[in-house]
Amino acid sequence: MPENSILRMRRERRWSQLQLLHQLDRAAKARRIALPDQSSLRITLSGWENARHRPSLLYRQLLAEAFEVTEAELGFGDPYPPPTTSVGSGAVSYLSSMFALHAPADQDLGSQLLINVVSEQTKQAERWAQEAHDSLRDPLLRVVSR
Repeated sequence: MPENSILRMRRERRWSQLQLLHQLDRAAKARRIALPDQSSLRITLSGWENARHRPSLLYRQLLAEAFEVTEAELGFGDPYPPPTTSVGSGAVSYLSSMFALHAPADQDLGSQLLINVVSEQTKQAERWAQEAHDSLRDPLLRVVSR
């Protein structure tokens, strides 16, 4: 079995897990993102290095910044393959309803809990807007801009 790319890159740099966690923290602070405490993150890192878990999009971005490589160089391809069908009006309804649920959750739970979810949904909506017919493009972009 080939060695995990996160583990391989860490070893190539002769970094301990602690050094990688420090680099992740530095990248997160530059984005004004608070990471979990170091002991929790160390467990998570072990899971990534042992291929028990796959990093979320945010962590793939932070890992790429920490290692100063692209996500592709870390072995992460596009998590969203190109759509095989055209986008319909259901996409606008879906996104509107999801974002409507996020507003009260943001007030009650805080934006940190939702930022990754909303970011991913926004990126997907932008992809849909590129694929959508002209009549759907504007409604999709309105939802995204909210």
